[in-house]
Amino acid sequence: MVLKAIRKESLIFMIFGSILFLPTLILAIVFFAESGYEVGGICCLIAAVIGGLLLFWGIRLIRHPEKHGIFKINPYILKMADELYAGIKYDDGFIIMSDRMIAAKKDVFSVNPLNEVLMIYLYKQSTNMIPTGKVIVFACARGNFSVNVYGRRKETIMNVIRAAASCSPNARVGYTPENQLYLENARQQWDQMYGKK
Repeated sequence: MVLKAIRKESLIFMIFGSILFLPTLILAIVFFAESGYEVGGICCLIAAVIGGLLLFWGIRLIRHPEKHGIFKINPYILKMADELYAGIKYDDGFIIMSDRMIAAKKDVFSVNPLNEVLMIYLYKQSTNMIPTGKVIVFACARGNFSVNVYGRRKETIMNVIRAAASCSPNARVGYTPENQLYLENARQQWDQMYGKK
Protein backbone atom coordinates (compact mmCIF):
# COMPACT_ATOMS: atom_id res chain seq x y z
CA MET A 1 0.00 0.00 0.00
CA VAL A 2 2.83 2.43 0.81
CA LEU A 3 4.65 1.78 -2.46
CA LYS A 4 1.38 2.06 -4.35
CA ALA A 5 0.74 5.48 -2.78
CA ILE A 6 4.29 6.59 -3.66
CA ARG A 7 3.79 5.44 -7.29
CA LYS A 8 0.52 7.36 -7.47
CA GLU A 9 2.23 10.48 -6.11
CA SER A 10 5.08 10.14 -8.61
CA LEU A 11 2.64 9.76 -11.51
CA ILE A 12 0.90 12.96 -10.46
CA PHE A 13 4.29 14.74 -10.40
CA MET A 14 5.11 13.40 -13.85
CA ILE A 15 1.76 14.37 -15.37
CA PHE A 16 1.78 17.91 -14.00
CA GLY A 17 5.47 18.26 -14.78
CA SER A 18 5.06 17.25 -18.41
CA ILE A 19 1.95 19.44 -18.82
CA LEU A 20 3.84 22.41 -17.41
CA PHE A 21 7.27 21.72 -18.94
CA LEU A 22 6.69 21.18 -22.65
CA PRO A 23 4.27 24.02 -23.53
CA THR A 24 6.00 26.63 -21.39
CA LEU A 25 9.42 25.68 -22.77
CA ILE A 26 8.11 26.13 -26.32
CA LEU A 27 6.52 29.47 -25.36
CA ALA A 28 9.76 30.62 -23.72
CA ILE A 29 11.74 29.78 -26.88
CA VAL A 30 9.18 31.67 -29.01
CA PHE A 31 9.31 34.71 -26.71
CA PHE A 32 13.10 34.79 -26.70
CA ALA A 33 13.35 34.27 -30.47
CA GLU A 34 10.92 37.07 -31.28
CA SER A 35 11.66 39.79 -28.77
CA GLY A 36 14.62 38.94 -26.56
CA TYR A 37 14.48 38.91 -22.78
CA GLU A 38 10.91 39.94 -21.98
CA VAL A 39 8.91 39.34 -18.85
CA GLY A 40 6.69 36.79 -20.63
CA GLY A 41 9.68 34.79 -21.80
CA ILE A 42 11.28 34.80 -18.37
CA CYS A 43 7.99 33.73 -16.72
CA CYS A 44 7.60 30.89 -19.23
CA LEU A 45 11.18 29.83 -18.62
CA ILE A 46 10.60 29.76 -14.84
CA ALA A 47 7.41 27.70 -15.36
CA ALA A 48 9.35 25.33 -17.62
CA VAL A 49 12.02 24.87 -14.95
CA ILE A 50 9.34 24.13 -12.32
CA GLY A 51 7.70 21.65 -14.70
CA GLY A 52 11.07 20.02 -15.38
CA LEU A 53 11.70 19.66 -11.64
CA LEU A 54 8.28 18.05 -11.11
CA LEU A 55 8.98 15.68 -14.00
CA PHE A 56 12.41 14.84 -12.55
CA TRP A 57 10.98 14.19 -9.06
CA GLY A 58 8.25 11.98 -10.51
CA ILE A 59 10.73 9.88 -12.49
CA ARG A 60 13.07 9.67 -9.48
CA LEU A 61 10.26 8.42 -7.22
CA ILE A 62 9.23 5.78 -9.75
CA ARG A 63 12.80 4.51 -10.10
CA HIS A 64 13.80 4.90 -6.42
CA PRO A 65 10.74 4.93 -4.13
CA GLU A 66 13.05 4.63 -1.11
CA LYS A 67 14.06 8.29 -1.64
CA HIS A 68 10.56 9.47 -0.67
CA GLY A 69 10.55 11.78 2.35
CA ILE A 70 8.41 9.40 4.41
CA PHE A 71 11.40 7.08 4.81
CA LYS A 72 13.34 9.88 6.53
CA ILE A 73 10.49 10.37 8.98
CA ASN A 74 9.87 6.66 9.56
CA PRO A 75 12.47 4.29 8.07
CA TYR A 76 10.45 1.24 9.16
CA ILE A 77 7.20 2.21 7.45
CA LEU A 78 7.23 -0.64 4.90
CA LYS A 79 7.65 -3.27 7.62
CA MET A 80 4.98 -1.59 9.76
CA ALA A 81 2.53 -1.32 6.84
CA ASP A 82 3.08 -4.98 5.93
CA GLU A 83 2.36 -5.99 9.51
CA LEU A 84 -0.76 -3.80 9.60
CA TYR A 85 -2.29 -4.91 6.31
CA ALA A 86 -1.37 -8.59 6.80
CA GLY A 87 -3.43 -8.92 9.98
CA ILE A 88 -6.24 -6.34 10.08
CA LYS A 89 -8.34 -6.94 13.19
CA TYR A 90 -10.40 -3.73 13.19
CA ASP A 91 -11.59 -1.57 10.30
CA ASP A 92 -14.41 0.94 10.72
CA GLY A 93 -13.81 3.22 7.75
CA PHE A 94 -11.84 5.72 9.84
CA ILE A 95 -8.97 3.69 11.32
CA ILE A 96 -7.51 0.25 10.77
CA MET A 97 -5.75 -1.77 13.45
CA SER A 98 -3.88 -5.03 13.67
CA ASP A 99 -2.55 -6.62 16.83
CA ARG A 100 0.34 -4.14 17.00
CA MET A 101 -0.29 -1.33 14.45
CA ILE A 102 -2.78 1.48 13.82
CA ALA A 103 -3.29 3.83 10.85
CA ALA A 104 -5.81 6.22 9.39
CA LYS A 105 -7.87 4.40 6.76
CA LYS A 106 -7.24 7.04 4.08
CA ASP A 107 -3.59 7.78 4.88
CA VAL A 108 -1.21 4.86 4.37
CA PHE A 109 1.73 6.93 5.61
CA SER A 110 0.26 7.28 9.11
CA VAL A 111 1.15 3.77 10.34
CA ASN A 112 2.22 3.70 14.00
CA PRO A 113 2.65 0.98 16.61
CA LEU A 114 -0.24 0.86 19.07
CA ASN A 115 2.12 1.18 22.04
CA GLU A 116 3.37 4.53 20.63
CA VAL A 117 -0.11 6.11 20.64
CA LEU A 118 0.11 8.40 23.65
CA MET A 119 -2.98 10.61 23.49
CA ILE A 120 -6.28 10.54 21.58
CA TYR A 121 -8.56 13.56 21.50
CA LEU A 122 -11.31 15.20 19.47
CA TYR A 123 -10.38 18.54 17.90
CA LYS A 124 -13.16 20.82 16.66
CA GLN A 125 -12.19 23.42 14.08
CA SER A 126 -14.18 26.62 13.63
CA THR A 127 -13.94 29.91 11.78
CA ASN A 128 -15.75 32.92 13.27
CA MET A 129 -17.56 30.60 15.68
CA ILE A 130 -18.91 28.52 12.77
CA PRO A 131 -17.92 24.81 12.90
CA THR A 132 -15.78 23.94 9.88
CA GLY A 133 -14.28 20.61 10.85
CA LYS A 134 -13.90 17.87 13.40
CA VAL A 135 -10.95 15.48 13.60
CA ILE A 136 -9.76 12.78 15.96
CA VAL A 137 -6.08 13.41 16.66
CA PHE A 138 -3.79 10.52 17.55
CA ALA A 139 -0.69 11.96 19.24
CA CYS A 140 2.07 9.38 18.86
CA ALA A 141 5.73 9.22 19.84
CA ARG A 142 6.82 10.05 16.26
CA GLY A 143 4.22 12.76 15.64
CA ASN A 144 0.49 13.13 15.13
CA PHE A 145 -2.00 11.80 12.63
CA SER A 146 -5.65 12.64 12.40
CA VAL A 147 -8.90 11.25 11.08
CA ASN A 148 -11.61 13.52 9.68
CA VAL A 149 -14.98 12.82 11.33
CA TYR A 150 -16.82 16.01 10.38
CA GLY A 151 -20.54 15.41 9.95
CA ARG A 152 -20.51 12.08 11.78
CA ARG A 153 -22.71 11.24 14.74
CA LYS A 154 -21.24 11.61 18.22
CA GLU A 155 -21.88 7.91 18.87
CA THR A 156 -19.79 6.91 15.82
CA ILE A 157 -16.96 9.24 16.87
CA MET A 158 -16.93 7.89 20.41
CA ASN A 159 -16.86 4.30 19.10
CA VAL A 160 -13.72 5.09 17.07
CA ILE A 161 -12.05 6.72 20.09
CA ARG A 162 -13.04 3.83 22.40
CA ALA A 163 -11.79 1.19 19.98
CA ALA A 164 -8.42 2.90 19.53
CA ALA A 165 -8.01 3.62 23.25
CA SER A 166 -8.84 0.05 24.27
CA CYS A 167 -6.08 -1.35 22.04
CA SER A 168 -3.45 1.31 22.80
CA PRO A 169 -1.82 0.49 26.15
CA ASN A 170 -0.14 3.89 26.64
CA ALA A 171 -2.94 6.12 25.31
CA ARG A 172 -4.81 8.69 27.33
CA VAL A 173 -8.10 10.07 26.06
CA GLY A 174 -8.94 13.76 26.09
CA TYR A 175 -7.14 17.06 25.71
CA THR A 176 -6.43 18.06 29.30
CA PRO A 177 -3.41 19.76 30.90
CA GLU A 178 -2.50 16.47 32.63
CA ASN A 179 -2.61 14.56 29.34
CA GLN A 180 -0.57 17.26 27.59
CA LEU A 181 2.10 16.98 30.28
CA TYR A 182 2.01 13.18 29.97
CA LEU A 183 2.42 13.47 26.17
CA GLU A 184 5.36 15.86 26.49
CA ASN A 185 7.13 13.66 29.07
CA ALA A 186 6.47 10.45 27.12
CA ARG A 187 7.84 11.98 23.90
CA GLN A 188 10.98 13.14 25.75
CA GLN A 189 11.48 9.63 27.15
CA TRP A 190 10.95 8.14 23.68
CA ASP A 191 13.52 10.55 22.22
CA GLN A 192 16.04 9.60 24.91
CA MET A 193 15.47 5.88 24.37
CA TYR A 194 15.31 5.78 20.56
CA GLY A 195 16.88 9.02 19.40
CA LYS A 196 15.32 12.12 17.88
CA LYS A 197 12.32 11.81 15.55
